[in-house]
Amino acid sequence: MPSIKRCLNVSAANKAIGGVPTLRYFDFQSRGRGQVVRLLCEDAGIAYEGVRYSFEEYPEYKKNRISEMNPTANIPVIELNGRILTQIYALLRHFARQLGK
Repeated sequence: MPSIKRCLNVSAANKAIGGVPTLRYFDFQSRGRGQVVRLLCEDAGIAYEGVRYSFEEYPEYKKNRISEMNPTANIPVIELNGRILTQIYALLRHFARQLGK
């Protein structure tokens, strides 16, 4: 079972980006592409839900849930208002623009 953690309280930054995102990424000891998005959320005060997958449990979720969200079945994946966002660095630039940074 992946670990799920709700981080921070909903703020004006969440309103600016359009809601509370759900970030799905590997539990990779603070490294990787998912960590960059998590740090942006922490620094900007954006409340988010973090879903971390271990390397052992990921293949099961990849077959079912992740492949439904992302055709390439890769993570990190962000869900925001029913939309699935997969291009992490483009997403970072988009969030920064919406936050006026």
